[in-house]
Amino acid sequence: MKPRALYTERIKYNSNGFELVRFYEDGNVTHQKFVHDDHGYSSFHTTESNTYEVDGNIILQEVHFDDENKRLNTELSDHIKVLDTFSKEEYEKAHKKLMALHKETHEDLSVDYRLVFELDLQNLDKGIPVPREVKTYPITYFRATTNIKEIERKKDPENLAIRFIPTMNESLYFHYIPNNDHITMTGDNLFALDTRQLDNKLSEQEFVDYVDKMVEDVKDNTDYYQSLIKSQRNRRASLETDEMGDLYPR
Repeated sequence: MKPRALYTERIKYNSNGFELVRFYEDGNVTHQKFVHDDHGYSSFHTTESNTYEVDGNIILQEVHFDDENKRLNTELSDHIKVLDTFSKEEYEKAHKKLMALHKETHEDLSVDYRLVFELDLQNLDKGIPVPREVKTYPITYFRATTNIKEIERKKDPENLAIRFIPTMNESLYFHYIPNNDHITMTGDNLFALDTRQLDNKLSEQEFVDYVDKMVEDVKDNTDYYQSLIKSQRNRRASLETDEMGDLYPR
């Protein structure tokens, strides 16, 4: 099981490339520098890479919902309690405990669980490039839908994952709809780049593992996906021009 990235930020972007900071649930923080490849403006490679380690714990949280399987967002924190605490080195153990609880309560919509990482800000070295104002990072989310008012527990909620591919300088979005049995991957223009039909419903961890496989496929076929993204952006621009009109008529 690979540690999940909890925080990703692209910094110091310029015409030559950018720097990328990633913070993982095992306490590692990577700081990498990417520059353009000689053969293409839209492809990048690493020139520098540093790894740091931060202190903190992984917290397993439990929440109970009301008779309608809901909680107001304003009262949610009052109903969350700590069920267990793990060291950052025990992230796999924490996920196994969460998966067992998810399996036990799949049909029970009155309760749910999630994992968060609590960062030790007091002992955070000033040279480590993570936000100083954020202490808690979500690792997993409650199996629920949310809006501005409330959160509602669901048996098989939709799931969304975002992965940044630094060698392409692109963010990819993965949308899982259990009732339709498929995962759709899109870029920032909302056109589908890939759709995978599934034989069975996926658990939260199975969804993450499946997304990781799709990401590896993208990395193995970078030229194809970059060409597809470019053509989709051109198509989006064409559609917007047809709808709005040419802003600079000639």
